[in-house]
Amino acid sequence: MAKRYRQYAQAKGIFKTLREKEKEIPATARLAGAVNVWNWDTAPGKMVDEMRAAGIEHILWSNGGSSQEIKKINEMGVLSSRYDIYQDIMDPGNREHLAYWHGDWIPEAWPHEIITDKNGNWRHGWSVEGKDGQWYDCGVICDRFSLKYAAQKIPAELAEKPYLARFIDTTTASPWQECWHPDHPMTRADSREWKMKLLDHISRDQKLVTGCETGHDASVPYLHFFEGMMSLGPYRVPDAGRDMMRVWEEVPENLSKFQLGHDYRLPLWELVFHDCTVSYWYWGDYNNKLPALWDKRDLFNLLYGVPPMFMFTHDQWLAHKERFVQSYQNTCPVIREIAYEEMLDHRFLTPDRNVQQTRFANGYTVVVNFGPTSYVYQGQKTKTTIPAMGFHVEK
Repeated sequence: MAKRYRQYAQAKGIFKTLREKEKEIPATARLAGAVNVWNWDTAPGKMVDEMRAAGIEHILWSNGGSSQEIKKINEMGVLSSRYDIYQDIMDPGNREHLAYWHGDWIPEAWPHEIITDKNGNWRHGWSVEGKDGQWYDCGVICDRFSLKYAAQKIPAELAEKPYLARFIDTTTASPWQECWHPDHPMTRADSREWKMKLLDHISRDQKLVTGCETGHDASVPYLHFFEGMMSLGPYRVPDAGRDMMRVWEEVPENLSKFQLGHDYRLPLWELVFHDCTVSYWYWGDYNNKLPALWDKRDLFNLLYGVPPMFMFTHDQWLAHKERFVQSYQNTCPVIREIAYEEMLDHRFLTPDRNVQQTRFANGYTVVVNFGPTSYVYQGQKTKTTIPAMGFHVEK
């Protein structure tokens, strides 16, 4: 089924490999096997130095930095990136009520360029709690205007901060929108077209390795990575998009059963598009989010051939440095070798689905054992005993 869809995607023109993308944007090479790092309290250069010294070499640094810091980590071979958004905008009249004003909101778009319904009511987006305890809703910008603002903002910023990548929130996570505003009506087809024009501009025109939230196949020709493609929305922890830093010691049942349920999951996206995009977990559902499931997430990363995501403060890094390094070393060296390869096959090797195998176009085979007991695997040349919650890689 997945391979038929791959043929359909190729015929439809929504298929473009990472190798092709690297020819246009050489920094794409830095994405191969790069752990996605969100750190909030440490200068990028200092944090990268510490991670490199510990053995974590390939890094997608997602949380921006000063001009000097971005230049420094670029020279260190890091893929430098920052968060951006072209959807939610806050009414400037609410500024006095808010403790925090997001620097990427576009006040110029309010109120004449936001989406309205057929009754003239504006569409409500992300909510922000005010200083008075009340919640204030953002509006949603009409997609036809996003490109205009990106074309103004991004080149001016790149002249000062030479980012190599950029993460665009919500664009491929939210649905195609209708707008009934008489000055800028928009069908869902128009919405899709303008969203893709935005992503095309950021990647092709601005030459940035570009990522987006969750993911959508319409965006494959324009994007290099997704945050959230590995994390099914209904099965994340509560309030994952807001309470990102909280580490959960308890494991919600629906997350354990479905999000990380190895007997439920299938790598359908990777069977179609593994050699076109890089999939990460969601930023509120990263590898170290639930320590009890950290080992299992690492196994999924290996099986699917996609890198981990870490989010931490500097204190958390110091307290769990060895575990972060273990996660990276168990996954990223292998993933770097298969990053650009088609996933040829996925199969269950045992009736209980505890042992699973994926094969890639360059001859790599990954076998993981999610089960509680060891498994004897007959490889291409020899038998190998894979321990419980262990893995085996061969070429």
